[in-house]
Amino acid sequence: FYMLLKGSVGVYLTKGQDDPGASPAPETTHGKYVVTIHAGGTFGEWALERNQGRAATIVAKEACDLLVVNVDDYKRILYAHRHDRLKYDKAIHILSTIAPTDRQKQHLTDLTELLQGHPFFEQLSLESRRELCRCMQHAYAPSDRLLYREGDPPDFFFLVLRGCVGMYKSDPSGKKRRSWLRSRRADLSGLSTNVISTV
Repeated sequence: FYMLLKGSVGVYLTKGQDDPGASPAPETTHGKYVVTIHAGGTFGEWALERNQGRAATIVAKEACDLLVVNVDDYKRILYAHRHDRLKYDKAIHILSTIAPTDRQKQHLTDLTELLQGHPFFEQLSLESRRELCRCMQHAYAPSDRLLYREGDPPDFFFLVLRGCVGMYKSDPSGKKRRSWLRSRRADLSGLSTNVISTV
């Protein structure tokens, strides 16, 4: 697994790997050029997670500094984190594309796994968590979107799936508002990049 700290690398596919629906890419001695990855980008995890050969050729386009994690350390340290992230991405996909009445057993299993181990839901029985997953809804909030104000009547609770939120309390003088709490993924809150809500 690689993280690019400085410089840039090119990504190339060999003949037969390119997407037939994509626009033609220039052919080079390394294969067909696809994209350039710049500082801050990562690559190499796809093959590690699937235990398969490399899916593309990576070539340094200039002198590069890289952070490198070997396969054993990657699986020991990073895989669990990335697997956790994939659970949230899967939940966003299910909640945003499949209506509550159309969710099948596997959808409910995936959503229930998301709630498992969360302190807010740990006292609920498995059936109660599954019932909760049957009625969950998806909501999307862009940056700086206000979901509710202090004093508004309660109508939903929210679980952050992606992004982070800010919570604010009125200043005792009433003249300004002060930051109270920042809530990140898997926290209960009222504003985020992606949130799920239940009645």
